[in-house]
Amino acid sequence: MNDAENLYAPAIPSFYDFSPRPPAVKSECILSYITPTNGTTFAPSSQITMELACGTPGQMIDPSQTVLSYRLFNGTSQSVQLDKSAACVLSQIDIFHGSRQLSSISEYNLLQQVLTDFSCGADDYETSGTMRGVADYVPVAIATAANFTDAYYARLGATIAPGASLTVCVPLISILGSMSMRAWPISQAKESIRIVIKLTNVLNHGKWSAAPVGTCAIDNFKMWVSYIRIDPNVERKMVMDLGGVISIPCVDFVQTSTSVAAGSNYVSMPIAVRAKSATAIFVAIRKTANLGALGVFNLDRFTGGDVVGNVSYRFKIGSTIIPSSYVTAGAESRMELMRALGMQLSESTARTCVSAADYLSTAFVIGVSLQCFPMTEAMGDGLLVDSTIILEMNVGTAQTSAIRLDAFVQMEKTLVFANGAITFDA
Repeated sequence: MNDAENLYAPAIPSFYDFSPRPPAVKSECILSYITPTNGTTFAPSSQITMELACGTPGQMIDPSQTVLSYRLFNGTSQSVQLDKSAACVLSQIDIFHGSRQLSSISEYNLLQQVLTDFSCGADDYETSGTMRGVADYVPVAIATAANFTDAYYARLGATIAPGASLTVCVPLISILGSMSMRAWPISQAKESIRIVIKLTNVLNHGKWSAAPVGTCAIDNFKMWVSYIRIDPNVERKMVMDLGGVISIPCVDFVQTSTSVAAGSNYVSMPIAVRAKSATAIFVAIRKTANLGALGVFNLDRFTGGDVVGNVSYRFKIGSTIIPSSYVTAGAESRMELMRALGMQLSESTARTCVSAADYLSTAFVIGVSLQCFPMTEAMGDGLLVDSTIILEMNVGTAQTSAIRLDAFVQMEKTLVFANGAITFDA
């Protein structure tokens, strides 16, 4: 064969590019923690304050890795079973930069439990639940359908005996937690970021065997933070290229609540919120008598059969009705709720969110996604909300107990780091 006519393809494709590449930025990741500035031991209903120092050149944090760890001490003479998980002691989380409030989530324990129930299946609870203060998973003999159901739906908090303690770790769900999508350049902020955590009262810690006599405490409180460090000179060049302004997308929640008396057939709940891009609304329904009562859970069983399959609901934003017709309780409401929370519409996911007795009979959480509706003038993928949202809920049979409704509006938010300050657009 004539070499000049050799048609064999070369061993290395011609589209490979061997030109020099710019070197990657040298960086390191350091896991550390901050502790409260206002004490070391905290009683129920008290407040914990922490300061995240900012301003160190070349320093960033990865908010998605933020975890709270603490020890729960039961100094009473009664045992307590935590309400679903150790997050039950966290009532409200506020985040400030200087005097500017960046985020405020009330009923935080409720929000975390709803999101956890929909993102964690039975296997997740079995493998990682004890870290979060969930009871050890104990398989039962699957001899009957009832045993199978009890095992499948088990969502029990750990029990702390009198005089005993339990150390837990709880991932933080907030803009300074899993809801942030990029690293925060805290080197560009002059003042510290202040985190204020309000604790629930002692009865809301869980189900007590009797009225607690003695003291409970939370100590050894830490917020674990993942720091990222790069060359300050490289960071300075990056900031200059961005015009001195760095924008960080994240997701936040705004909560509001209302109470409805027993015997009501109709609920009209105003949800006062303004958002350039609201992406979802979900509402948790609980018996008012269970809130802070002795010997019951706040989060474990929501309506407990009082709001049954004859419920229908819809939301109104100005003249817009979402959905266009009422959603009925049961399968329809679960479908809408999973859509609102971004979950796949699977049967197994639907069944992990409620107790066995409530499945397909009680809509303890209702919701709707706003991402499939007109996005006129919206900031991102959600709906522009410039007027009060109204929840309209019909109950075919009057409720036998008063209920409380806690609404959470999920929205897109953009944090802006510029001129030494942190602001937001939402």
